[in-house]
Amino acid sequence: MASLCAIFSLSRTLDIRDYGAVPFTTSGNASVVNHGALTTALNAALPGDTVVVTNGSYYCRGGLALSNLRSVTLQLDGTLIAAAEYDDWPLGDGSNYDGFLTFSNADNLTIRGAAGAGAAGVSIDGRGKGWWNRAILPQLFGKLKGKRPKLLKVINSTRVVVERLTMLNSPSFHLLLTDVAHVEVGWVNITVDRAAQAPLREALRARRLSEGGGDANGGGANGGGDANGGGDANGGLEIEDLNTDGIDPSGRDVWVHDSYVLNDDDSIAVKPCSADRCEQSGCSQDMLFERLTLTGVGASIGSVPPHAPSPHCVRNITFRGLYMPQTAKGIYIKSNPSCGGAH
Repeated sequence: MASLCAIFSLSRTLDIRDYGAVPFTTSGNASVVNHGALTTALNAALPGDTVVVTNGSYYCRGGLALSNLRSVTLQLDGTLIAAAEYDDWPLGDGSNYDGFLTFSNADNLTIRGAAGAGAAGVSIDGRGKGWWNRAILPQLFGKLKGKRPKLLKVINSTRVVVERLTMLNSPSFHLLLTDVAHVEVGWVNITVDRAAQAPLREALRARRLSEGGGDANGGGANGGGDANGGGDANGGLEIEDLNTDGIDPSGRDVWVHDSYVLNDDDSIAVKPCSADRCEQSGCSQDMLFERLTLTGVGASIGSVPPHAPSPHCVRNITFRGLYMPQTAKGIYIKSNPSCGGAH
């Protein structure tokens, strides 16, 4: 008992302001300073420590990447705002912008906000509108150098808790949990400005139609919808989306509950795993999604395309107690066109 008390008495609270963070300003190199302060504080954290983003708004350059954290809590009492620095945002592989905030190879990691689902406070603001504009209308707003960044990524990690976060307007996916095990996501609020996305969806639709794609009202290029023209002969649903997914997990033992997602793509998308691609599990399995309010395209499994040498796998996924007002598809399985059906 004495040793346990000693461990807890040594736990520290690390305020990012003590590492140079500056709130409430976009002037000068504030985004670079805040990027460095948060990175330094998290890298300095020892098991049992809590790193605190204190009250205030902190403009921060993207590409925050932390690895090998053990028993660390990131407490977001303030707001991290993704600085709209399209030219300076790092591209790790040359074709994909790095995530705004990425954790890899972590164990016993907690990421916690100060506000519950539906609260006015924002934990992470992705400032996605500028990214959406450039992705869809580069001739007007300028061309991006790569694929848009995700807002919060957790990769190849175990025993992770994400709770009471409010995430707003990611450039792309909001919460991507890739190859994880023993994860809880609760009381999370993810909101996309659908009004800002509406003219971009119309632009996507106009582009599809001009290229011979189908339309829910008119079918395919031949007026009836076919494999060559896209679309649906029966006037099926054609959805223009901006890939602003809500929560996308792969791995095993994931529990997502009591959360709210308002977006224009998959609110939930379970991604597959395979033995040669995932370390935590050879199959995305044993996931429970419950007591969720989801307004978007729907809650999906997939896509699950062919994969070699080990096949992609998804099993034992449960959705229950979902409220899905104005959903486009509800709960559904995505079959990859090259699969010949979903597996």
